[in-house]
Amino acid sequence: MENVTRRPLHYIPLLLALCAGAAAAADINGCPVRPGTICIQYNLKSAKLGGADLNRADLSQSDLSGADMRNANLYHTRLSSTDLDDANLRGANLAGANLTNGTLKRAHLDHAHLTDANLHAADLSGATLVSADVAGANLTDARLGSAQLENADLRHANLSGAVLDGSNLRGVDLTGANLDNASLQGADLSGAIVKEVDFSKANISRCTGCGANTRP
Repeated sequence: MENVTRRPLHYIPLLLALCAGAAAAADINGCPVRPGTICIQYNLKSAKLGGADLNRADLSQSDLSGADMRNANLYHTRLSSTDLDDANLRGANLAGANLTNGTLKRAHLDHAHLTDANLHAADLSGATLVSADVAGANLTDARLGSAQLENADLRHANLSGAVLDGSNLRGVDLTGANLDNASLQGADLSGAIVKEVDFSKANISRCTGCGANTRP
C-alpha cells in the first residue's frame, strides 16, 4: 500500500491565509497589479505598491494619493489626471510616463527617473525631486512652486510656461532647457548649469543665480 503523508488539519487555515495574502498582493481594490493593467478611475488611495511592476499600465484618473510606490516600475504608464498628492515615488521608474494634468502636490520623487515623461500642466507644488532625472521631460505649464529640485537633471526639459516660483534649483543641470514664459520669481539657481539656456523670456524677478551668476 502506498505510504501517503497527510498534513494535520490545523495546516489548512494557514494555507488558506497564505493563498489569500498572495491574491491580495496581486489585486488592490479590484485592480490587478501587473504590467499593462487597466485601472481607470480606481480608488487606490494609500495603496502599498512599493517595487510593483506596472509598466505600460493605465491608471488614469485614479486616486493614488498617499500611495507607497517606492522603486515601482511605471515605465510608459498612463497617469493622466491621476491624484498622486503626497505619494512616495522615490526611485520609481517613470520614464516616458504620461502624467498630463496630474496632481503631485508634495509628492516625493527623489532619485526618480522621469526622462521623456509628459508632465504637461501637472501640479507638482511643494514636491521633492532631489537628484531626480527629468531630462527631456515635457513640463510645459507645469506648477512647481516651492518644489525641491536640488541637483536634478533637467537637460533639454521643456519648461515653457512652467511656474517655478520659490523653488530650489540649486545645482540643477538645465543645459538646453526651454524656459520661455516660465516664472522663476524668488527661485534659487545657485550653482546651476545653464548652458544654452535663454532667460530673456522668463520672469526672473528676485531669482538668485538666474543669468549672470549661474555656472556657464
